[in-house]
Amino acid sequence: MNPAAQSVISHQYSNLKYSVSNSALLIHDEGTKIKQFYHIGHRIDGNKRSLYAQVRICTHKIYNIRRAVKSYTLADDAFVSASGNDVGFRSQAGLNLSAIMNEITIMSKLNHPNLVKLFEVFLESRHIHLVIELCKGGEIFDLLAKEQRLNYSQALNITAQILFGLKHMHAARLCHRALCIENVMFKDKEKTEVKIISFSNTGELKNFTLAERYGSPLYMAPEVFAGRYNEKCDIWSTGVILYTMLVGHQPFQGKGYVEIIKAVNKGKVASDPIYKQQSFEIKSFIKTMLRKDTTRPGAAELLESSYFPSYFQEKRLQLYQNITNFFHTVAESGTLLPKFKLGMIFKICVYNALLKSNRIWEEFYPESIWKELDSGQTGYIYIDIMIEMLAKYTGGIFNQEWGWLVHELLDVQQNRTIAHDYFMGFTFKIYEKQFIYDVFDMMDDNKDGFLAVENLVLYCQVSPERLNELIVRVLNTEVISIEDFCTYISKFSM
Repeated sequence: MNPAAQSVISHQYSNLKYSVSNSALLIHDEGTKIKQFYHIGHRIDGNKRSLYAQVRICTHKIYNIRRAVKSYTLADDAFVSASGNDVGFRSQAGLNLSAIMNEITIMSKLNHPNLVKLFEVFLESRHIHLVIELCKGGEIFDLLAKEQRLNYSQALNITAQILFGLKHMHAARLCHRALCIENVMFKDKEKTEVKIISFSNTGELKNFTLAERYGSPLYMAPEVFAGRYNEKCDIWSTGVILYTMLVGHQPFQGKGYVEIIKAVNKGKVASDPIYKQQSFEIKSFIKTMLRKDTTRPGAAELLESSYFPSYFQEKRLQLYQNITNFFHTVAESGTLLPKFKLGMIFKICVYNALLKSNRIWEEFYPESIWKELDSGQTGYIYIDIMIEMLAKYTGGIFNQEWGWLVHELLDVQQNRTIAHDYFMGFTFKIYEKQFIYDVFDMMDDNKDGFLAVENLVLYCQVSPERLNELIVRVLNTEVISIEDFCTYISKFSM
């Protein structure tokens, strides 16, 4: 690589490292080898193989966490742009350094369970490596290729998660611009949780509107073709995705680019027998997202609309059931109650630490239950009310004799109430094990690999005396190792 291009890459990487220094993203020093920290495995990009990057599985050598690594090759034929601030590659037309830097910058700002997460970045002499969250279930595209169509419940579940991810992005004034079924992946092999991926074309809405065209024409909104649009183009793309999942093909068809543009600008959904069989409600929902005018609603508005009440009610009932199952497990555990108490405290510490460092997201289902239980908006709920609601929504499965367990685990103030942060921490789902390691490291002031009571009391409401007594009783020591911290959260909390 010529020295001028190498100099620009080094300079831009240094600027990147400084600009994201307040985020949780780890930017390694230039020249650090990814193989110092990760075992690199086979390629997993499948249908998304591109000319620009390869995606492989990788495993952290210390934490044994499996992730994915997206590797961009910095070819020897690199050249400096006319502006002097960017680098292109003659053998990789369309790839430039600024797009990679933009992808990293954008992902450093994202922290949501429905957006794929970036953890670390390495710049080697010939590669830039992005260590990202591993999505084990493949793309929606893969599932449609196998199943041809998805049922209403599956499609609505995926659409809701896409909208939650977009709500987070749009609140941060970010527009994805390239949403399609290839850019939504399943986090799990069971194909229940989805992640939006591919942020290299994501734009910041600094001047309220954007102009560049990105993505597939089949998913582009009319205003994108017109060259003046905002984040609501992502809503149009989501409407196209929902239609495609239900019917098996996109709603706007054409033999070529020009015909597709005409179909999109016309805005008339393709007449299809399968689409006609859909309910009035779902067709209305799709048409709402495919409005051509400025009345097209945003992600937050759609999530609060009449299209999702039964879906969200089902999710709330599932959470009530999960809470009930947890207390049933505790009740059956006999002498293990102290371990569950310690596991819950550790988990609540993780929640509060992430909250204080702005690395938490809105947990919709627990929050909606909280509002139901705390109807007076007092900031706390009475345990008796929670027990009544658990019995009500689980059809009596919740045994009211377990009430003392609720008190033991969640009533920190010992006044038969539960504080908001304790309830949210109790129900909070830790989507990524790395969060636990990060919080442990954050609380480990002297970096000796152990936590003591004074490290924990800042993140929970338990008195130092009670907490120390519990730790000694369970662990037979006054300090907590990273292994114990992880084990008790994973085995003895909800």
